[in-house]
This record gives sequence, structure tokens and C-alpha cells, in this order.
Amino acid sequence: MLIVTRKINDSIQIGENISVKVVNINGNVVELNVAMPDGDSKNAELKYDEQIEIRSDVSVKIINIVSRFVVRLGVTAPRNMKVIRIPR
Repeated sequence: MLIVTRKINDSIQIGENISVKVVNINGNVVELNVAMPDGDSKNAELKYDEQIEIRSDVSVKIINIVSRFVVRLGVTAPRNMKVIRIPR
């Protein structure tokens, strides 16, 4: 698992086609937008220690809500998939 720290409106790219953006942090709930390779996107609201399974081998978990603006995400993906931090 790779741990990344993201602010609101920051994104990560997983592999070549999956993008996860931190949309909002409200108390103990983090809203993520997940853009899929087929052009489909969905929003998910996750609390501390919850995760979203994007594919059978790719998931993102809320590790820590640092503040109203910052969250730590845990990314699980195959070793051959690059995880890139994308600033706003």
C-alpha cells in the first residue's frame, strides 16, 4: 500500500487511466471523484478506514483525515501500475 497526502482538489493517477480526486472534506467524511478508463466517473463519500474498490486489484482507503483540507489516502495497486501525484 502506498500512502499519499492530498489536499482538496488534488488528484492521483493510478496506472494510465484511473484518476482519483479529493473533492471535499467535511468533518470525518471525504468525498472522492473516481474517473474510470471508459470515461465514466463516480463520487464516493468515505469515512476514516473505509475504502473504495475501483477494480478487483485497485483500491483507495482513507488512512487519516489530517485537517479540513488535507487527507492521507492508501492506494493498493499492482506493482507494475504507476501512482502519480497530480497537484491542483
